[in-house]
Amino acid sequence: MHQNCDTLWVQVLRHKYLNDDMFLTITKKSGSITWNAIMKALLALKDGFQYRLGDGNSSFWYTNWSGIGNLANQVMYVDIHDLQMRVRDVYIDGKWNFNLLYTTIPVDVMDHLKLLPVCLNSQVVDRYTWKGNLNGLYTAKDGYSWLNRSAFTDNATNDITWNWVWHIPAPEKIKFFIWTALHNALPTKTMLSHRGLLQVNLCPRCNIEEETTLHCLRNCISGFGGLIRNSDGAWVHGFAGNIGFSNILHAELLAVYHGLVLAWELDIKDLWCYSDSKIVIKLLSNHVNEWHHYAAIIYNIKDLLTRNWRVRLLHTLREGNTCADFLAKFGARNPEAYNSKKD
Repeated sequence: MHQNCDTLWVQVLRHKYLNDDMFLTITKKSGSITWNAIMKALLALKDGFQYRLGDGNSSFWYTNWSGIGNLANQVMYVDIHDLQMRVRDVYIDGKWNFNLLYTTIPVDVMDHLKLLPVCLNSQVVDRYTWKGNLNGLYTAKDGYSWLNRSAFTDNATNDITWNWVWHIPAPEKIKFFIWTALHNALPTKTMLSHRGLLQVNLCPRCNIEEETTLHCLRNCISGFGGLIRNSDGAWVHGFAGNIGFSNILHAELLAVYHGLVLAWELDIKDLWCYSDSKIVIKLLSNHVNEWHHYAAIIYNIKDLLTRNWRVRLLHTLREGNTCADFLAKFGARNPEAYNSKKD
């Protein structure tokens, strides 16, 4: 019902039970056997969806687009002049314009919003997408896997066998690394501190949380970075930024996007754009549906590529991208969402 709005049975149920309400935010309503079954499934799967900005047409105050709930609940009151404000009315040309609001927003909320890697595109609609995969589309198979995963995480690690690791088609060092991580035996600062080898267990990258196995592999703050060189390979300009808790694909896409924007601003008309992510090159070369988690960024990059200049997208090995990797780590340690450096 959330994705296939044009089918007849969906239109019938929508007309009868939803009217203009959003399916994923509707409160439980009793109805037919079919509708009751759908409501039961919705309660079990609702946490598998997340709100993704696209064109920024969502209400700034009354939609949970920021991940911290409706912003109307974070302030004393919403000024009458701000009631109809949308996200795109406040986020203009890549910057937040809180001075346009009559309502006073707490400093901690503004700091949170400034760290969000917002990227808007008029071709992409704001909507809930399935977070079980990056294409954002829900399937029955994904729902089944999601429910099984929830059941899996409730089990104690000691009750689970990891023998399957040794049968995956991968080099032995990779299998050993996975085995060590699953047994929480990687030499993280938390583990070394527990054994009395270190006194401080904070992550050296973010200096905020303990450096556990999950923190190292998934939960640490991410950053992006890149640089522009001339035809002789000499430094021209560099950039870096912090995107909070995200994933490598998001960081790679933002690096390409900000690199292209910077190159355009520098009036470079012939550009070779290198990325060490084959997935990024594939996404930018093929059609991507607007349900994708990063559809707005991808569409913005494609819009940049259609401008009056020559740009070639090329893949490079990570060994040939060490400067960009250094800048990405610098961006993760820096609290700013974006900054560029000429020297």
